Amino acid sequence: MAVKILISRIFNSGAIVNALPVLSQMGRAVNAHKGYLGCDVYSQGGARNVLYTISEWESMTAWENWNTSPEKLNLMKELRPHLASAFSCRLVNLTHDVHDPEAKERVTHPDEIHEAATSGLDWT
Repeated sequence: MAVKILISRIFNSGAIVNALPVLSQMGRAVNAHKGYLGCDVYSQGGARNVLYTISEWESMTAWENWNTSPEKLNLMKELRPHLASAFSCRLVNLTHDVHDPEAKERVTHPDEIHEAATSGLDWT
């Protein structure tokens, strides 16, 4: 079942520009990862230090494989100094339909994702 992952990252003031090479590397790496379907990146209005990424994956397993891959973990180590605070993840089941009262949204608390997916790395 396909899933969407929402990640919000808050960067140090002016650090997004410095983080662009790492973010570009991450984009190239994830594009080649099995199960990756695509993503959209958004910024928050006037806040030039916040980025939201919504990625789509064939399955939760595909995302977990990417999120725990050595390549992703190494890129996160490079990105960490540019982050002002912890980032959060939210997993949403694509079958959720707001018009269907029987449909359920699968949401995992960020701490659970962190515990399961970052193999001991701290959240930032």
